[in-house]
Amino acid sequence: MVTVGLPVYNGEDLLASAIDSLLAQTFTDFELVISDNASTDGTEALCREYAARDPRVRYHRAPVNRGSSWNHNHLVDEATGKYFKWGAHDDVYDPELLERCVEALEADPGVVLAHSLVDDIDLDGNVIGKHEYPFRTDHPSPSVRYRDLLMLPGGHDLYGIVRTEVMQAVPPIGTFHHYAERPKVASIALHGRFHQVQRVLFHHREYPGSEQRSYTTSRAIAPILDPRRANPLLHPTARLHAEYVAMFVKGIRTAPLTSGERNKAYLALGSWLAARAGERIPKRGQAS
Repeated sequence: MVTVGLPVYNGEDLLASAIDSLLAQTFTDFELVISDNASTDGTEALCREYAARDPRVRYHRAPVNRGSSWNHNHLVDEATGKYFKWGAHDDVYDPELLERCVEALEADPGVVLAHSLVDDIDLDGNVIGKHEYPFRTDHPSPSVRYRDLLMLPGGHDLYGIVRTEVMQAVPPIGTFHHYAERPKVASIALHGRFHQVQRVLFHHREYPGSEQRSYTTSRAIAPILDPRRANPLLHPTARLHAEYVAMFVKGIRTAPLTSGERNKAYLALGSWLAARAGERIPKRGQAS
């Protein structure tokens, strides 16, 4: 019923704890598909060991590192389940996460994504913070859901459980921005409501050296998302940002919306762009 797609590159240090927590789920009707982006550490041996002893585990290894975005999108193409979930090699999942999320999706066909509340843990598994969830992603209006996901920071809905048909219908994760997943999540919200299980069942790992902390600009993250983006002359920052905006537009254009909701979504996108532009215009007397 569920495909859990786990992209990884050189993740041997924390990978076992992530896999163990997924295989310990109380909901057992799932496959775990691991896509290894040509790791050079012990990741391959570890994954093959799990695949040999648990028939739910499928292991794929790319011959070369094709970038984080390809690795994520490839897993969506490999999905066979009714529902799809991305995992991360350094996060930890409570045993009831899949069960509670699948329950919500099965109970309400209008829900397209289900997730839980989230906390942060350190390398030793100690809780070091909790995440508020300010988004109105359960609102009946697609444009309201979309506007909140544009305007408000935070959220880990990328790692929610999504109806596979919706995941495959929306634009893929791009290779243009350090928030490349945001158009994906916002586009999913245009297809239906989200459900948040009111328990912390997802533990996001925060630590020095994680990819999220290491690469904080579009120019820095682009080659990680796709090695072909490394040349700044061929892929200047302005181009990356233009493609980022274009992916939001594509999400609105291809979503199953009424004309009124589509126009409201475009207005929300315009408001967000205006706000972002305002942040970049220095005030009088302020250095640019």
